[in-house]
Amino acid sequence: MMRRGLLLATPLLIFLAQMASAQNVRQDKVIEYGLSVSFPARAEVCEISSGTHLHGLATPLSGTCDHTMRTIKVLANYNAAFLRSPAEATYCPKDEGGSLERGAALQLSIPGHSSATCVEEKPNGEILIGVATQAWRWPDAETSGDADMRETAWINYNAYLSTTRATFDRDLARFRTILQTVQISPPE
Repeated sequence: MMRRGLLLATPLLIFLAQMASAQNVRQDKVIEYGLSVSFPARAEVCEISSGTHLHGLATPLSGTCDHTMRTIKVLANYNAAFLRSPAEATYCPKDEGGSLERGAALQLSIPGHSSATCVEEKPNGEILIGVATQAWRWPDAETSGDADMRETAWINYNAYLSTTRATFDRDLARFRTILQTVQISPPE
């Protein structure tokens, strides 16, 4: 009898856990780029903008939006440099210790999209992880006569983790959780 009661209670417990989980996150959007991401409900969320133009969102892992070294950022930009691949869109500086190979070993991606990851470890102990993907065709690419527009994606999507050697494992786990919530849809 106890086993039957447990089997009947299991779906209820799963439902309650999902409800509690849904109430512990907030979903934020950058409509212009079709980007959405969920952060813990109590986390401070900061806007990433250039002037009045919103590109993405960030959450500090320590400190505040204005004063932090450790942070998670999710953002998008128009591909004005006509970068041809997610690997190019990571801006992985080999001469500054950046490595796409070490990034690939982390097995990170923006869900549902081919992605590239760069790991850059600095002498001061700071570690920067960048995940990039690209999506959508340039508007009017076929009629513009511009080969770059026909051969490259319109938008670069990036997610970044800035952390330290001492907090790497904990911060990477948080980054993975937030990265899994990223959704990309056609921009409006």
